[in-house]
Amino acid sequence: MKILSLLLLVSILSGCAMSAGQGQFINYQGNDILTEGNAKALPRNERLNAITKDMSKVGFQRTKVSYIFDAFSDSVLSIYRNQFELMKEHKALLDNHKDVMSFLMANKGKDDDELKQAIAQFDAGADSEEHKIGPKIQSYEAASDRIWKENAKLTLEISAQALELGVVIYNSTKGSKKLEDFIAADLLSMLASANKINEAYKLAEIRLHLSKLANNFIEDEQAIIDISKRLQDHQNDN
Repeated sequence: MKILSLLLLVSILSGCAMSAGQGQFINYQGNDILTEGNAKALPRNERLNAITKDMSKVGFQRTKVSYIFDAFSDSVLSIYRNQFELMKEHKALLDNHKDVMSFLMANKGKDDDELKQAIAQFDAGADSEEHKIGPKIQSYEAASDRIWKENAKLTLEISAQALELGVVIYNSTKGSKKLEDFIAADLLSMLASANKINEAYKLAEIRLHLSKLANNFIEDEQAIIDISKRLQDHQNDN
């Protein structure tokens, strides 16, 4: 009976894997969710808005299936919430520093000497200290620093949870003793909630996917912050 029950659970988990063709949307409960490919193809503001919109569609509700699986789901949900909050903070940062972003993007391809000259020219034409770009860049740098650090932490957490998800799928398809040991104590409650675990598994998977899209977006923004740091270095040298 235990082996038969294990095989039934294996069949449930093995059929849960999310899939989407390149350039296609992922369908989740009737919603079209961005793939990694079409997210990266969007302009930066559209990309930010589309990812946060998809995260809101999926939502933040907590699922309850079984003691063991709930621990995994809660870990994924925590990462998901934190990544969503970082996206909100990043959007607020961009909204509050539009002039800095315009300056950074306009000077994206310049070398160090050209950047130094660009700062000097801009601040020479400012009609007050309030309108100088140097202090604004410093403010942007301070506000963004925590976002990058938190995003780096979440990168590791997402990778760890995705690996755990992959291990469950792999062990499920192999019918390994490790999987049997992992679920033995919780097997009956999981089987009693077969439909729930299927939905909870898909929910954890789509949340990890969207967390990765948000995480990648902020990582890609690193190119902008690198320019900011170079400009700030010039300010400190003066």
